[in-house]
Amino acid sequence: MDSTQLVQIRKDFYLNIRKRVESILGQESRALKTYRESYEREISKSNWQSVDKKHFFARLKQAEIVIVGDFHVQKQSSRGFLRIIRKVKTPFVIALECLRVTDQAAIDSFLSGELTEKDFLAKVAWKKNWGFPWDNYKALFKWAQVNKVKIYGVNSGKPNVSLHERDDFSAKAIKEIYQKNKSAKIFVQYGDLHLASSHLPKSIKQLIVKINLCTVYQSPEILYFKIMEKQKELSTDVVKLSPDIWALNGLPPWIKWQDYLLHLES
Repeated sequence: MDSTQLVQIRKDFYLNIRKRVESILGQESRALKTYRESYEREISKSNWQSVDKKHFFARLKQAEIVIVGDFHVQKQSSRGFLRIIRKVKTPFVIALECLRVTDQAAIDSFLSGELTEKDFLAKVAWKKNWGFPWDNYKALFKWAQVNKVKIYGVNSGKPNVSLHERDDFSAKAIKEIYQKNKSAKIFVQYGDLHLASSHLPKSIKQLIVKINLCTVYQSPEILYFKIMEKQKELSTDVVKLSPDIWALNGLPPWIKWQDYLLHLES
């Protein structure tokens, strides 16, 4: 078996798992399809290059806001996010899509130790309002507790809100966080699809003029196969798509979607 055949076998395996997920979720809406395609098109057209991690962290050091992708069903996404922030030596705060702006009092009480984990999850109605496994995010919150790092919720939590309206709402929340923490960097954890330049980053840049913003994808599957097709093996952990857009390749795409399938089946 040559390397081209191996790439195709891996791609077919990934697509099969993804189709099983999509069969459970049902047909996606036209709005979601357009939104997803915008994300995929940006990554597909990028002229990526493999870089040393030191260049990646040098870029993060310059940025005022860093948006890191989250594949909600996968614990590895939050672990990757945590690995990034643990290496940052300058003051920073964290903004999370998984929590609403209205959850802030409960977030503060939990981080200060006034609320138990059980009471915190009840107050923010985690299962109802987010629905993805708490265990995926637990280590991040525990680390923030120990290291006295502020966490903010940036989601509206409102039903029947369009994807772009969600971006706009979170951008406004991030602007308020930015204004309250002028001397601190903001690390935002947000769903993969929202990281396309025309999505959340655009909403933020429209509200905060000349903001130094950096986007970090985590294991985007399109990029994974582009790298394999060119290099035949995935031999790079850090990829630069542009000066402001980067990607970390921690996991093959079929692992991501197997986790999604297990989540749906459970």
